[in-house]
Amino acid sequence: MEKSTFVESFLVKTLLLLLVTHLNGCTFGEIRAYDESYVPDSYLIKAWEAKGQWLLAEILWHDSLIIERQKSDIEQNSVEVHKRLLKERKVQAKALLDDMQWGSIRLRQSKEHSKARKLEKAIKHLKLKFYPPSVEDKAKAASARRSAQANARERIAQERIALLKSLEKQMAAQAFEELLNTYTTLKEPPYRQNKIDSRLESARKLLDSRVEELDHSATQAYRLGNVKEAIDRWSEALKYSPENIGIAQKLQRAQKVAEKLDAIRSSN
Repeated sequence: MEKSTFVESFLVKTLLLLLVTHLNGCTFGEIRAYDESYVPDSYLIKAWEAKGQWLLAEILWHDSLIIERQKSDIEQNSVEVHKRLLKERKVQAKALLDDMQWGSIRLRQSKEHSKARKLEKAIKHLKLKFYPPSVEDKAKAASARRSAQANARERIAQERIALLKSLEKQMAAQAFEELLNTYTTLKEPPYRQNKIDSRLESARKLLDSRVEELDHSATQAYRLGNVKEAIDRWSEALKYSPENIGIAQKLQRAQKVAEKLDAIRSSN
């Protein structure tokens, strides 16, 4: 970036900084820093943020000039000056982040969580700007993410194997409620797979046969006038096959008949 651009940016940041600190009545919190009786207000938070932006502009400016002027033997004295100033700005940046961290803790202690979250967001942003991750750090982070993803996939695969074993036992014992829960879990993420598993197909067929059995039993009970028994069996059947419109309609009809019978008994 050209020097003129840095100078313009520097002036803008400085004007903003002066305005905020004038409103705040202090210099970036150094006067009040670590005072256990003081809770940072909105003006102090703005002052910290403005100082952070100013320091960032200063660091970028000095760093750019150092890189540019190192190429010239004539500019070596200027390079040393900018190196010294750059070092000072980085020390100030660390002190600012320490103050902001203190402010975040005081806000949390005072139950001002919304202000604390805003300040913590600003701290995170400035840390990334002041201490950008190196190529090596980025590579380590990417490697850690890949490792975590691989571990998660392995864990899910092992859990799916365990669920399928449970499914087989539940089918053998005809434990329909447990079977339904396991079957539903395996059909949902993260255990769902595009590849069709014969054990899941067998479980679905067994559940469907249970639905047919309950439907038949409920129909028989309904015809014999055992309406409440029919309602119980159709309700159970619908639990195993929630999208079965035919059973839902039968259940609804039986519930209306039961309501009418209850009304007749009440009137008598």
